[in-house]
Amino acid sequence: MGQGMEVASAATMSPEHADSIRGNDSLPSLEWSRVKDLRAVVPQHVVYRALASETVLLNVRTGTYLGMDEVGSRCFEAMRESPDLQTALETLLEEYDAPSDRIRHDLVGYCAELLSQGLIELEDPGD
Repeated sequence: MGQGMEVASAATMSPEHADSIRGNDSLPSLEWSRVKDLRAVVPQHVVYRALASETVLLNVRTGTYLGMDEVGSRCFEAMRESPDLQTALETLLEEYDAPSDRIRHDLVGYCAELLSQGLIELEDPGD
């Protein structure tokens, strides 16, 4: 990796949206009831590429780079392709053999991390 590149460990929401949803913690604290009807959007300043066994994202404004394994890649794809996070959750519930509370918790945490790094934004589907 080149200089100025920060390696991210997971996921993000736009800083503007994060401020409206989170407290004073470094990661936004997202409540499922407040975000389930929002859709995840990759902002123009983020580039991503799906490779054989991972997906990589790069925030070109900050230099934040994130490599996701197959499960993280599938979660990112489900969020990106779904009209809202509830639909993404339903897709993941069909694909993974895990309790729904666990998958929902992981999805919310993943969104919070991606949001905090400026790698996704959460928008109202009507926008």
